Amino acid sequence: MSRLSVADIFSDHMVLRHSRLNPVWGTAPAGARVEVRLAYKSASCHADRDGRWLVWLDTPGPGSVTRMTVKCGDECVAFEDVACGEVWLAGGQSNMELPLMCMNGAARWAEDAVNANVRLKKIPRRCRAERQAGWHFYPTESYDEPWQHADRDSAAKFSAIGYVFGAMLAKKLQMPVGVIECNWGGTMIQCWMPTESIMAHEDTRRDMEAYQAARDAMGEEKAREVFEEYQRTVRQAMVNEPDFVDNNLKDPLNFLKEDKYIAFIPMGGDGSPEKPGALYDHMVARVAPYGLSGVLWYQGEANGHEGEAQRYADLFGRMLRIWRDAWMDPHMPFLTCQLAPFTTSMYWGNKDNWPELRRQQELCSELYSHTSMAVLLDVGMERNIHPLDKEPVAERLYRLALEDVYGIPAQAHASHPVSCTLGDGCVTVRFSEPVELRKGLLPHLLTDQGEMEAVVSQPDACTLVLQGTGELQGACYAQVSWLVPGLFDCKGLPVAPFKLKV
Repeated sequence: MSRLSVADIFSDHMVLRHSRLNPVWGTAPAGARVEVRLAYKSASCHADRDGRWLVWLDTPGPGSVTRMTVKCGDECVAFEDVACGEVWLAGGQSNMELPLMCMNGAARWAEDAVNANVRLKKIPRRCRAERQAGWHFYPTESYDEPWQHADRDSAAKFSAIGYVFGAMLAKKLQMPVGVIECNWGGTMIQCWMPTESIMAHEDTRRDMEAYQAARDAMGEEKAREVFEEYQRTVRQAMVNEPDFVDNNLKDPLNFLKEDKYIAFIPMGGDGSPEKPGALYDHMVARVAPYGLSGVLWYQGEANGHEGEAQRYADLFGRMLRIWRDAWMDPHMPFLTCQLAPFTTSMYWGNKDNWPELRRQQELCSELYSHTSMAVLLDVGMERNIHPLDKEPVAERLYRLALEDVYGIPAQAHASHPVSCTLGDGCVTVRFSEPVELRKGLLPHLLTDQGEMEAVVSQPDACTLVLQGTGELQGACYAQVSWLVPGLFDCKGLPVAPFKLKV
């Protein structure tokens, strides 16, 4: 007979969403009654025939810190120091994974973390059942860790975007904020959907077949060898750099000293996160359906290849439905990040199509309800795919959360084009709010010969006029992987890329 257990996502120091129903679940003997109590609130149910139970617990108001008990017969599991507030998940690939200690200006955030009223939970990075050591800008054994109060070290090792977002939100709302980190660098969006869904659709089934072909070509022995070499180099980095936090808070690029020695796991190797479905099955499934206020999502670089980028909006929509179903919340907010500029030819030659990927990301925010997008055209680095200025990213997501989730005006959305008309040798683009021109890339004309530079003038705050030659067909902006943007709105936000026909 199974005994009482509660899902691993629950621990001392956790944050539950305040003033709302929160799912609490686990296992118990089949048919046994389970009661969950938090302060003066309680809920109960009976375990099903497979021994699974789930209750919906109504939580107290924000700021409440109390004890939660789960009882079944004479068994009792207790959790101490449980706070009620807001809870967000920080998901995606390496730019969400990048820890605070690798961010410009991290020291002041880390030193003040103990006062931030933020609590952190890291989901172990696993692509299979076995635990594995991993390199995620620093070496880690990927142990299961309980919730913890933010302090200098825990914040420094946590997602920079996730932590800074949480600290800003906690200060504004004056309540505890919990942030759950669930991300892995270099991973396609297909990795973040369950295997069952991957195999149910023809296009993603082909993705799985391609992965399996790479695995078969490598062979079991080689797959294990590359994994063992990876593990060896990760653990050697732990020996070589015992003071990672201190050194990286002094120099955000300090991690590169060891990064260059970390062995590479090619697709198909043991421990590679590239298998479609693997990260949902072994990471996301550890979280759902824990009560979330929303998801922060920074992902897409790995899907930015020609032929792959064009699929992104459809795949994102599929993932969105799956996650919302798993969380039993059809309106769960997703705040996304449009890819920052980078010279993609450094890695992929001319095979990448980041302009199309950015267009697909913007399409996501138009097609799917309760999604918003932060534009990051001004925070990229020409030769570093991991820009170090993560504070502006976190702030833009924070402002989107205030405005679109909490209903607090925050000037979160940038001006965008609302019309494109043809005149005598010119194209006129009107914007939703005033814009300003700065030094950098400006809008181009679309002609029968392709994109052409234009003479750009601004007759009024909301209007740009583009003059040029040839058969004029429209206007476009930022249709390249790397750029220094020259078009902003009056709030200082960069205008998103666009491609408009007259």
